[in-house]
Amino acid sequence: MRKVGRDRMAARERIEASLAGHLQSVLDDLRAAGIDGLSPLEPLSRMYAGDIWGMQPGWVLMGGIDASHLLAFGTEDDVRAAVRATLRDAAAEGRLWLGSSTEIHPAIPAANVLAMWDEALRCGCYDGASPGGGACW
Repeated sequence: MRKVGRDRMAARERIEASLAGHLQSVLDDLRAAGIDGLSPLEPLSRMYAGDIWGMQPGWVLMGGIDASHLLAFGTEDDVRAAVRATLRDAAAEGRLWLGSSTEIHPAIPAANVLAMWDEALRCGCYDGASPGGGACW
């Protein structure tokens, strides 16, 4: 894996790892292998976007909004608050692809999916390197 990573880094290609679960103990190994992005970020596995951004600044992060519990059973206000917090904590430099931690499944109310995207559109714009221009946080 390290050889593949070195070859990709030499070619200036980005490598995103799609790995599920609690991975904090191996993040440095992934970086050493040439990984510079991670998905899906699953809050229920204690993989909070802001924590991962703090440990691996510069990585492209994907996901971050819990689909198992929050989107399925939370309120629209809960979803909006989670979106704002995730953007605040992990969207520096525009390297967060905000989305659900897994697929959008039938148990998730459409209103919560729309609330996630609406809040992302409302708060997830950048003016240079700072997310949202400070409008939402």
